[in-house]
Amino acid sequence: MKLQNLFTALIVGGVSVASAPVMAQVTSVKQLTDVQPTQWSYQAITNLVERYGCVAGYPNGTFKPGQPATRAELAALVNSCLDRITEFYTAADAQTAAALKAEFSREIAKTNTRVSALEIRNETKDKGVGTYLGAAVTLNRQGVNGGGKDYNDTVGGATVVGRIPVTTLWGNEVSLRPYLAAAAGSNSNIGSSMGALATIDYSIGKTTLSNGTKVSNTNLYFGGGGQWALTNNQQSNAQASIGNGSQVVFVTGIERRISNKFVTFADLVWPTETSGVTGSAYSPVGRIGAGIKF
Repeated sequence: MKLQNLFTALIVGGVSVASAPVMAQVTSVKQLTDVQPTQWSYQAITNLVERYGCVAGYPNGTFKPGQPATRAELAALVNSCLDRITEFYTAADAQTAAALKAEFSREIAKTNTRVSALEIRNETKDKGVGTYLGAAVTLNRQGVNGGGKDYNDTVGGATVVGRIPVTTLWGNEVSLRPYLAAAAGSNSNIGSSMGALATIDYSIGKTTLSNGTKVSNTNLYFGGGGQWALTNNQQSNAQASIGNGSQVVFVTGIERRISNKFVTFADLVWPTETSGVTGSAYSPVGRIGAGIKF
């Protein structure tokens, strides 16, 4: 800031210290009658006068800020200010600074290490798939035998799903994916469930961080878990591929980071139990959506 203020003042037309008689060194900018707070250079001139003491005015008490300065005048001003600045940095100051640096070098190194670790952690969060909470639309086609009628409908719904990385295995992340799902059957009732999946996430795309390490920005994921019905309507539950109790499910999908804050994903959830139609399995549920990283 010292040098910035100095060179700001040098740009001001009207600094004259060499080509005309000067008055004694001023100690306050208020002694310069033609320097006003409304002028854009007021703060820079004030700093040079009151903080550094390297500007003098004309004998009539003016500074003439609007008058062009010669190169000789600028050279004189720079020389005067540098002389003043160096007064505040002596050999003793340098020795004191070196001693303080040596004394606190270990603490400084630890702080730098912690700061670097935080920067990399934040960069990893921004550039990788990370932890997210998202929403998706769902679609499946399921046959149901109930109430003396035979349905074979395309069923739509929605799900809220999250991803929480928990560990690594063979160099790949292992994640927990809880979800809540709901879908409308042909009888207008809602089939709903909650579930949790554990997946291994195989990276197919990476981003290089500032320290040279890589973080995954695109994953193929595979895994399984369970889901449990939250509603108890046989027809709507079966149409939504949920069933009336609980079942083991498997999942396969893909996810990709699209920005520091958002991820997209698409997958298929495969229930394992049979549906209300004798001999048929629950249809896989397709999900496609986006998540917010946090």
